[in-house]
Amino acid sequence: MAQDIEIVVEDPNAPDENSPAITNNRTVEMAVMVLLLGLAVLLGWDNWRTGASWDDTGPQAGYFPFYLSVILGGAALYGFVSVAIKRTEGLETFVTRAQFRRVL
Repeated sequence: MAQDIEIVVEDPNAPDENSPAITNNRTVEMAVMVLLLGLAVLLGWDNWRTGASWDDTGPQAGYFPFYLSVILGGAALYGFVSVAIKRTEGLETFVTRAQFRRVL
């Protein structure tokens, strides 16, 4: 005698409806851009200290990495400004309290 058993599997990625949002996408993107800008400034300063110019024998040790850090800083500034200008976009929930607790 076979019984019909129904197995219900919930989506583990589905957000809990009652869980409040911790942060939104816009805030996280701005924080990441600030961290990248800080990293670019630190790398640029260190490569400038090492030597970011030309010597008699060619470029010094920090020449190429210095300009890479300038490019990284410019990209971080561009990203920060583009996120700051779009005030209505990126307001979706990045993580809820229940999702964050699951990750921790």
